[in-house]
Amino acid sequence: MSPQDLALAPLIATQHGAFTRLQALEVGFSDNQIKHRLRSGVWIREHAGVYRHHLVALTWTGRLMIPCLIRQTIASHRSAARLHGLDGSWGEAPEVSRPNLSGSEWPGVIVHRSTQWDRIDAIEIDGIPVTGIGRTLIDLAAVVRPHQLRQAIDDAFRKHLINRAGLDDVLDRHARRGRDGAGRLRDHLEKRRGDQPLPLSDWSNLVADLLESGGLPRPVAEFRVTDGFGFVAYLDLAYPDQMVGIELDSKAWHFDAQAFEADPLRRNQLENLGWSIRNFTWSMYAKQPVMVQTTVAAALRHASKSVG
Repeated sequence: MSPQDLALAPLIATQHGAFTRLQALEVGFSDNQIKHRLRSGVWIREHAGVYRHHLVALTWTGRLMIPCLIRQTIASHRSAARLHGLDGSWGEAPEVSRPNLSGSEWPGVIVHRSTQWDRIDAIEIDGIPVTGIGRTLIDLAAVVRPHQLRQAIDDAFRKHLINRAGLDDVLDRHARRGRDGAGRLRDHLEKRRGDQPLPLSDWSNLVADLLESGGLPRPVAEFRVTDGFGFVAYLDLAYPDQMVGIELDSKAWHFDAQAFEADPLRRNQLENLGWSIRNFTWSMYAKQPVMVQTTVAAALRHASKSVG
């Protein structure tokens, strides 16, 4: 790399080998110098006004970065899912969104027109501008198969990239007639509403995070309750010192005949031992997070007064 080209080194390092004509001009290159480097093959023209240094190999992130150097272009859909690290097979073709399609033809790049550019919630991952996780899941819903969407949603929840309440909020902000992604994602979530969308341990962690974010102590997960004779029950979450327990209810677990008979007996045993139990469904957690926080806070205050 020539001494003059070294002026581009910081950009080349942070932009995966790519840079724009404007950036080259800003670090001191003239029009003639740019033309000479393009003719000699030192720089490779990837698109109008976007170049790559020939010494830098073109990786997947580089191929995605190149269209994102164009004004108002951002990584989205399957490429965004890959950048966010979501489980799944997202393909190799760079996928981006723009507020309009004028001049957007780009061989080998999938370009989407965004009609809700103001709600795109852009962030940056590895130097690449990308849609936020909520918008990414909405966009995915429009272009992938149901099992791929389910896998991506579960992985986003599992990795605490977003929770159900946050996803519902993103859906509300993007809701409008004709938006396939939002409608399909909402339909997918509605089919699962009331059923357990994650392993219990993951849902417990989400609720524990919610309580902690509201200023409450973090509860103990999977607390084992015993009496003088042995094991009584496991509580999903518990504050043992205050004897306040939290049960996370799901149709998948509680709406069969055996559970119908067993659950009241179990609850009676716990209350006889002095436990105060609060029950929440996934819908309560997702749609009324403040209610969950205030209910538990009130139970803890009441328990403290009783002890005092």
